[in-house]
Amino acid sequence: LEADPASLEFRLGPHGKPALLQKAGRGVLSFNVSHSAGVALYAVTWNRPVGIDVEWCRRKIDYLGLARRFFTTAEAQALDVLPDKARAEAFFTLWTCKEAYLKAVGRGLTLPMNWVEVSLETGGRPTLKRIDGEESAAQRWSCLRLSPGSDYVAALVVEGHNWHINGFSV
Repeated sequence: LEADPASLEFRLGPHGKPALLQKAGRGVLSFNVSHSAGVALYAVTWNRPVGIDVEWCRRKIDYLGLARRFFTTAEAQALDVLPDKARAEAFFTLWTCKEAYLKAVGRGLTLPMNWVEVSLETGGRPTLKRIDGEESAAQRWSCLRLSPGSDYVAALVVEGHNWHINGFSV
């Protein structure tokens, strides 16, 4: 930022997402953070919104029940046909991608999880398919599944395409 840290000012968006108050002549720096069971991830971008989410996957939960209640019908059906061993990881991949998107747009869980539809392409790669039922809105975003450690699933959602990660390490 080439600025004295004491001069930085933050504000809260309408739904509580913190943001850096931008100074004239600079690009827009966006950031997001997520933590779960001792792991924290931070994402920082220039000139594009970003969201990140991490979840610890060793919890015993009713994946199909939660998916049927909070995910789209297509997502719940996709989980239903998976073998039990693959279902938990796929569930958390969908969840983290959805939550990372909702965080990127500054809404968090103020919107329902089924507002965002995610598809798991070949190899479990998440792709945003629809946002509020619109495919064109989803095409403006990209999602990357991250593996920050064993028993964790994470996703990074960034507006646009043709970006790369600097500094991800486990």
